[in-house]
Amino acid sequence: MQYWQFRLTVYQRHLEAWLNTIKQAAAGVVYLFPMAMPALLMLPLLALGVMADSATSTQQYCLALWGFLLLTHSWVILQKDGILATPYEHYHNGLPLSTAQRKVTTALLTVYASHVFVAGPILLFLIMAIGNVNLLLTEPISMSLHQLFPIAAACLLTVQVIRLALFSRYPIIGLILGPLMTLPLLGEVAKPLVIIVWSGVLFAEQKIPAFRLGLPLLLKGLLRFFLQADIAQANKVMLRFISLLILLICAQVFMQAVNLDAAIAAGYLFSFIMAVLLGSKLLDTLQVKAQHQFYLDSLPVTRTTQSTMAVIYSTIYCIPLLALILWFDSFNLSHWLFLLALLVVTKVGILLSQKYFLIFPCCAAIVAWWVF
Repeated sequence: MQYWQFRLTVYQRHLEAWLNTIKQAAAGVVYLFPMAMPALLMLPLLALGVMADSATSTQQYCLALWGFLLLTHSWVILQKDGILATPYEHYHNGLPLSTAQRKVTTALLTVYASHVFVAGPILLFLIMAIGNVNLLLTEPISMSLHQLFPIAAACLLTVQVIRLALFSRYPIIGLILGPLMTLPLLGEVAKPLVIIVWSGVLFAEQKIPAFRLGLPLLLKGLLRFFLQADIAQANKVMLRFISLLILLICAQVFMQAVNLDAAIAAGYLFSFIMAVLLGSKLLDTLQVKAQHQFYLDSLPVTRTTQSTMAVIYSTIYCIPLLALILWFDSFNLSHWLFLLALLVVTKVGILLSQKYFLIFPCCAAIVAWWVF
């Protein structure tokens, strides 16, 4: 077996194991919406269409680029162990291979694992460059830059984000906090300045020493126990947060691009999805409770109290996520009432039937649509 065959086999085995466990890792996201997976793969193509249009506003462009980078980073980081052959690290490091051969193989395997996210923007840039040869030769250079800069910047940031996903810690500031804080200002800044600052922040963040936050002292008893379980399963928590963030970006881009009536209808659809996504956190918390039921039964706490604390914890968990939805300011009052009502109905449905709880918010949404 040649070296590239070894790396490809390791990646394929990791991918197979990942696909077999993704339903457990993404409870309430992928498990509840299996039909959404093809749509998830279409999102990068839709984002590329928005980014390639030089007439797109700065805000729309940055939102599309942000969603694209979030998807790219998440997609690569979920396959990181397979791409880098981490389970066979000691054997891999002992092979008599040159550094160049290792790097080239890793690069090709990365392209193979994330072809839509890597090849998509690069191919689109080449197609646009070839299609605008006459413009490049006859018009001023500023005109060419105006046409090609948005997609070229997307290519460069995509490569940078993939490298961070493989070899660095999660860029919390550059990929989450920074774009969130500057969200109201995106429409006031030119695209080149946004790209330069964004790339600089992604690079500079890796030079800052990492730090850890301790557990809040106010959380005691079962609330602290559930929080520790979430910290131990950080990937599941991060997946829910990133899913919500991508949904919010999609909602923002779509609702700004259509007329008022379509935006209102889309708002109800996004409200429904977000309500189920947030409400299904209770499902995860109850699963943690079930896994440690023997230990919890040894405590002087009844099972009814345990379930009540699970509901309270999942509600506290949702507060910052609801604040995130409010920060995007995409929904009107009726959307918010719809979202909060379905959030409550989802939690009630989980308490009544964990297996078929999705029926409850679906029926509630149909009734609300029929009445109002």
